[in-house]
Amino acid sequence: MKSYQNYINGKWMDSLSKEKIQVEDPATTNVIGEIACAKNEDVDLAVDAAKKSFDSRILVDMPILERAKLMRRIAEETRKIAKEGGTILCYENGKTLGAAIKEFNDVADMFDYYAGLTDKLEGKTIPVSKGVLDYTVLEPFGVSAHIIPWNYPLAMLGRSLACSFATGNSTIIKTAELTPLSATYFSKAIENAGTPPGLVNIICGHGSEAGAYLVSHPDVNHAVFTGSAVTGKKILHMAADKAMPAIVELGGKSAGIVYPDANLEDVVESARHAIFGVAGQICTAMSRLVVHKSVKDELITKLVDLSKSLKVGAGYEEG
Repeated sequence: MKSYQNYINGKWMDSLSKEKIQVEDPATTNVIGEIACAKNEDVDLAVDAAKKSFDSRILVDMPILERAKLMRRIAEETRKIAKEGGTILCYENGKTLGAAIKEFNDVADMFDYYAGLTDKLEGKTIPVSKGVLDYTVLEPFGVSAHIIPWNYPLAMLGRSLACSFATGNSTIIKTAELTPLSATYFSKAIENAGTPPGLVNIICGHGSEAGAYLVSHPDVNHAVFTGSAVTGKKILHMAADKAMPAIVELGGKSAGIVYPDANLEDVVESARHAIFGVAGQICTAMSRLVVHKSVKDELITKLVDLSKSLKVGAGYEEG
């Protein structure tokens, strides 16, 4: 069984408590790895590293085109580890191997995309009155904390980290306890690209402890969270207590609406991906269908046939 560590200030580190979190393959419940469990004192180390890197202005003052080149190197290094990283993701998450590898490549695309935006962040000059010069200076938040869900452990990391990096923030990623290994493995791309220490820190800990402590930390200036509405509300309350900006993406309840003239074969094919895609682990999954009564029975029959045709098994199995 392989043991993984947190990535803090450019180094892989065990937690100070030496406590571990065991990670299971959801298809078999076999333990496939373990990772250092970050406690409050480990969060302090990560925040301190992020704050020092931000205060040094190493990323903020980096020439914009150099920042873009660094992001593109991260993208390239991510593609290099996509196969091995995707395999880890497949085993810990349960999605198919192809989807897991694609998630790493999607993160690479995100870094490439936001690298192209680094020199396109513009301020505004608003006419006020004669003799007055007025302009806008864009500044990063500072230390940004990102709490990542288990269903897309890489894609959700990349989506927020690439934005944060492009705009000059130092970032701390708190991975999900169920799927921390692939996100931690991603730190290889961060290191191999030559990213200065402290700009990106990746830790794993329990949400109720490490996650809550991270968001409420006095040196954290911004938070991003994807997860349940219950936890999202708690994070918004903690952010409000600090007058800190926070972005939350919470659970959805996505309905499909089927009219009587709908092509039912198209509906079934849409349902295949919208309901069963990524093993159904999507916050925007089509969790209900509102169907006209004239086609209800026929559609139910087709959906039952679809369900029976699907193979249930581990994501790494063929077929």
